[in-house]
Amino acid sequence: MRFKLFASIIALGIGTQMATAQRFPDANTTAVNDFADMLPEDDETRITEILDTLEQDTGADATIVTLSSVRFYAQDMSVADYATALFNEWGIGDVEDGNGVLLIVFRDDKELRLEIGEGFDNAAQTRAKDVVDDDIIPLFAQGDMVGGIEAGANGIADHIVRNNRVSASNTADTDDAKDSNMLWYILGGIGAFIAGIFGLNRRAAAKLAATPCSACGVAGQLEKSRVVLEEATEDQEGRGENRTTCGACGHIERESYTINRVKIEKDEFQGGKSKGDGASGKW
Repeated sequence: MRFKLFASIIALGIGTQMATAQRFPDANTTAVNDFADMLPEDDETRITEILDTLEQDTGADATIVTLSSVRFYAQDMSVADYATALFNEWGIGDVEDGNGVLLIVFRDDKELRLEIGEGFDNAAQTRAKDVVDDDIIPLFAQGDMVGGIEAGANGIADHIVRNNRVSASNTADTDDAKDSNMLWYILGGIGAFIAGIFGLNRRAAAKLAATPCSACGVAGQLEKSRVVLEEATEDQEGRGENRTTCGACGHIERESYTINRVKIEKDEFQGGKSKGDGASGKW
């Protein structure tokens, strides 16, 4: 009896842990996360290039994720709900533009979801359905998983993201006309700022010309320079010197300075969200 009670407690603990376990894998990249090993390396590289080019051209994050099974990852959630949750957990796309797109494929269940960010127009919902029904599913049904995923990547780029940008640009034309006067005010302000900078530089040069050398006392012969002694890296700071050199006697005054460590930009999402819009499909 005691053994059965102990076993029940252990089982309850394990079940509770599984129910509360993290459901979402960590993203390896912002492009292709092939957790289900559906893509050979060369094909994954080619599809990644499509999505990277899209990001460079438009600023939109389009992400493809393959997972093994709904049971293992989604548990009690539908594929659509899981896709929305993963999208928001990762923060796909820009937080202000809402321009993220997620294509998630469950290999064993033969089910997928194409999720779009909250910044897309209403017509993007229809375009997402067209990409799923016309581009991806027919190839998946033939067993061409690589071809279907690549077709999905191209469909996302050409029919969802770039189409959405065309629609947005047409709306922006009207706003541009209203903002033209403001642009002239801004340009005028920039011009005044630049003129002030030139004035400061001239005064600094005049002050240096009037300063005598601390060694020989001759004025008008000093030159300033900035020299990097040790380049900064990601792991350590660099070193440099501000030098004032006298052209008359060769005397050099040195002032050391520190160069901040190099910051490496990480391949990561920008906090975008989805309201649950998109299209699902089975094959």
